Amino acid sequence: MNMNLIVRLAGEFWSRTGDPDSFPRDIESAVSLSIPMAIVKLPRLEVSAIAQWFDQRGIQRPFPPDGRPLAGCLIAFRGQAIAFLDGAEPADERRFNLAHEVAHFLLDYLDPRLRALDHFGPSILDVLDGLRRPSVTERVDALLSRVALGVHVHLMERGRRREVDPESVAVSEHWADVLAFELLAPRRRVTSIIGRAESSSLDSVSDTGVEKAAGLLAKEFGLPPGEAEILAKLILKPKHKPHSLLHELGFSPVKKGVDR
Repeated sequence: MNMNLIVRLAGEFWSRTGDPDSFPRDIESAVSLSIPMAIVKLPRLEVSAIAQWFDQRGIQRPFPPDGRPLAGCLIAFRGQAIAFLDGAEPADERRFNLAHEVAHFLLDYLDPRLRALDHFGPSILDVLDGLRRPSVTERVDALLSRVALGVHVHLMERGRRREVDPESVAVSEHWADVLAFELLAPRRRVTSIIGRAESSSLDSVSDTGVEKAAGLLAKEFGLPPGEAEILAKLILKPKHKPHSLLHELGFSPVKKGVDR
């Protein structure tokens, strides 16, 4: 995974809509124009509520019901997806949660699916949709070509800071957050806003500076306060060793007097 892929996927997503440079971005409306995804808002998002939604419609579900709370849930099958959101969340939280699930669809499902189709042709669809197992030849070819084969279901409990476990899951969540930021707050725009503020009155090393920057990012991009603060801290207060998310977002530390 690399930032070039992140920028490409975000650019392709917004290029299929009519107003990619309007902020805060209305990603909910854009979804219907850009990708085959339905959005379902439930009064209280937990696994049992999603299970009930499927049961009421007579649709076989790929998971057992339980009471785990969720910030968002993506289920993708046969080239389409449903994103479940908590309808009781504030609009900014729903915006970021939806961007996160869109990112999962693009990164973990649609892009690998398109690459597999391009590599194997239409005959691989039954494998991707779980209707048959891949042949030995297909498995070897996929491994050598680094093409993913399989069915995708994303159903996961997330904390308020979206902490996850185990490591393989954390990697997937990390990249989904990177793409979610790029979808809602593209780095070129973030860099411009923080650069202008820093050159005028923003103290880039103090807690007050981070608070002001977070406020600017939240207002401009409609980010939840927590995510705006994370992005502000990554830009203004990097550690001696660059933070992985800062690096993957493609930012460099803000420096006084430097025109970026």
